[in-house]
Amino acid sequence: MKNLETKLSSVSVYRRGCQMTSEGRIEMEAGSVRCRIEGLTAGTDSESVRLRTSEGLKTYEVQVVYPDEDEQKETTREVDEKITLCDAAIDACQVQEELWKSNLSFKSREGLDLAKMEEYEGMLAEKLTRAAERKLALEKEKEGLLKERRELEKKLGRPYVTAVLSCEKDGTYYVQLQAFDHAASWHPAYEIRTDGETGPLSLRLRAAVRQNTDADWEQTELKLYTGTPSQAAGIPVLNPTHLRFYQPVMYAKRASAPGNMMMAMGSAMMDAAMEETAEMDFAESERTEAEVNAQETMTEYALKGKWNVASDGKEVMADLSEKQIECEYHVVTVPKKDTGAYLAAAVRTADLEDVLHSRAAVYLKDTYAGEVVINADLTKDTYELSLGRDETVSVRRNQTRKYTSSVLLKNQYKTEYAYETAVVSNKQKPCKVTVIDQIPVSEEKTIIVEKTELSGGKLNEETGEVVFEAELAPGESRTFTLAWNVLRPKDKEIVEAEAPAASGFCPVCGAKVFGRFCPECGAEVS
Repeated sequence: MKNLETKLSSVSVYRRGCQMTSEGRIEMEAGSVRCRIEGLTAGTDSESVRLRTSEGLKTYEVQVVYPDEDEQKETTREVDEKITLCDAAIDACQVQEELWKSNLSFKSREGLDLAKMEEYEGMLAEKLTRAAERKLALEKEKEGLLKERRELEKKLGRPYVTAVLSCEKDGTYYVQLQAFDHAASWHPAYEIRTDGETGPLSLRLRAAVRQNTDADWEQTELKLYTGTPSQAAGIPVLNPTHLRFYQPVMYAKRASAPGNMMMAMGSAMMDAAMEETAEMDFAESERTEAEVNAQETMTEYALKGKWNVASDGKEVMADLSEKQIECEYHVVTVPKKDTGAYLAAAVRTADLEDVLHSRAAVYLKDTYAGEVVINADLTKDTYELSLGRDETVSVRRNQTRKYTSSVLLKNQYKTEYAYETAVVSNKQKPCKVTVIDQIPVSEEKTIIVEKTELSGGKLNEETGEVVFEAELAPGESRTFTLAWNVLRPKDKEIVEAEAPAASGFCPVCGAKVFGRFCPECGAEVS
């Protein structure tokens, strides 16, 4: 069987995993021969292995083989024997040194004069020096053998390919081996640079590449592929607040003891569940086929030059691209959630399509201002890109009215609500301010919400969101009033319930979130 060891030539890195391509050449005589082809990593996905050859060379019976115990022992046998001999030689040096040193004692010997003793001591120093040099050389030799064995152990954990190679004439042929390994990844690292006042902002994209495939990438071509990077929002988002009738919670009858109480509650819940399920028709869940997307849906970044990435999990940074994005700067505040103000850039959502779900470091006038997570909604034309908190704008929101009265002849209660939001600009230049607030949305026909004061704000009837916009001069303050009435039947209590957030992205790590808590970092998503 012929042996061919291929060398890594290029790597295509995906957000999770990579495809590695290694190449080698082989001298062939006309005919067929079985060949062992090395170049795979320990974490190779065996189903992803592909073997390609140059023109004139054909392959048959391609198999991925994992070394068995006997093969592993045979591979390391020779180097293990050398290590054993090296250890024996080191021990011999040690014993010889001890013997020579023990001869320094002349008490048990008679007839030795002083001259012979001095002669022996001089010879001993020379012998001990040579022995120490010999021992040091042996230890270095052993260290090299141990390193060689570690490299062999790495190879022992790696599979290899066996195949029958066939050609019609003698010559040199090329073999290419491709395989996928999950132990590699890259993630985008974005930088946003702007003066926060005028002109476009600069969006710089960098890549952090890491791998633990057990094989160092040395002088290798790298290509990075991504569909959509990860992202989340920096500015608080208001979810609609709905009004619904209050439903009292029914508790099971108190049992005589804690254990009996728990059993009674469990039994009651089980009985109720059985009664409900008894009336249901069960059907097998529908099967849906996966949607197949062609590779052109990804963005490819071909890095220039050759790259070295060690198999140690440490990040290697690479610059990918930089572009200028037109925007409009203003200050955004959502005082019901947070009385802080945020400097934001209104940009076209289409300009952020390549950076969705990604973190970005923000630099205002070349000074680091913090980090935001981009969470643009592609269904909207514009996106408010948060550039961090703006301490030069102060916001205060106060409730000025909450009064409940009986509606004459209608068997209803009416509750009046009013809030005032004061915004003060301490900037040196005029600035545009956007205040986002809301009124509740009714889920019931008998619960009526009447808007009474919007102060010029724009109301979204479906979500209840109210947006106020104003241009403030330096030192100017502006107050926005939001008021509404809620009418409900006298015999019903109502509660405010915030609508659950739609599936989105974690504001901490950018992971996709479908519930209250992030599945990646565990952060609570409001």
